[in-house]
Amino acid sequence: MKEDILDFLNRHRPGLYKVHFFANLIEGKLLEEDRERFEGELEYLASNLDEGYIQTQEEFFERWMNGRLDKKPALHKFCKGFELQLPVAEVRKLDDSRTIGKVGGLVLATDLGYSGDFGNDMVFTINALPYKRVLVYQDRECVKLRKSPFGKKKLKQTKVYGFDDGQETYPFESLNPLKSADYTWSLVNIPTEDIWHALRQKGFKW
Repeated sequence: MKEDILDFLNRHRPGLYKVHFFANLIEGKLLEEDRERFEGELEYLASNLDEGYIQTQEEFFERWMNGRLDKKPALHKFCKGFELQLPVAEVRKLDDSRTIGKVGGLVLATDLGYSGDFGNDMVFTINALPYKRVLVYQDRECVKLRKSPFGKKKLKQTKVYGFDDGQETYPFESLNPLKSADYTWSLVNIPTEDIWHALRQKGFKW
């Protein structure tokens, strides 16, 4: 059932789209108006490349790094952070046999620069899906990145806020969905393994 709900995505070009998927399911089904809204956004973005469509994960992370290094082209004009999500459908049955659920996004990777909580520090977090762990990389004032853009960047099991001990609970979710919404990108018809490979090419290790 979950796969059927998102089957409409298969009709669209592979890529990373600046769109946030969210809708409530009614009796376990996606409303036609919500499906049409999602498809309309995807079609518009794929036809207007400057509005929020990037074809490959390599270009996506290249633009992200450009922004962090004050180069162009960047992901955003005024923000160096982003949130990359995988569209997912969640469905469950209640005791009275009713079905509830929603379409949303599972965070794959996020640079929390959009939050305003970390100044110029890079706080980069991934949900390492194969291991079901949250991994974090921190670079104060992006000193390490500026010194060696392709250098080794070790992600660790630690807290996003450095003054907290322990590790983040899996899966990591948006710190502030209202803030992240404007900086959310969604992965469409690209395997998540390709995302991890592209990050490793940028020097990230885990």
